[in-house]
Amino acid sequence: MRALWDALSWYFQESLGFLFIPETVWISVALVVHMLAALLVTAPFSARRWKPAYWRLLYNFLFFPAMFAIGVAFGNTTGQVRQVHGFLLFAFYISFFGPLALGSFWIYKLRGVRWFALSIVLLQQWLLVGAGFLTGMALTGDWL
Repeated sequence: MRALWDALSWYFQESLGFLFIPETVWISVALVVHMLAALLVTAPFSARRWKPAYWRLLYNFLFFPAMFAIGVAFGNTTGQVRQVHGFLLFAFYISFFGPLALGSFWIYKLRGVRWFALSIVLLQQWLLVGAGFLTGMALTGDWL
């Protein structure tokens, strides 16, 4: 059980490290600035704009650890590059594109705070790019 938590912790740290690679840091900074601007302009948490159902937008962040769980549970530990099984590839695609579809729905539903919703969805997808990169390497066994 300890090995599982160590592996999940390592995946989490490495995927957050993706945000600070010199080639990607400018995208990360732009997304944070976009989210801060959306917070200042739309004031989404004011009492008249925010509805309790809007918290469901944050459910998308549950796909982030789900992507890690796929990599940890089904990762290639043989040391040889292999082809990924169809079911694992399907689960990988669902955990990457599912939040995009769900986020698009929430951007449509959150009238009045759509700019804020868009910034949350873009930030969440950017986090999933780093997690997907690590999970893809774990599933194939082809580490960079």
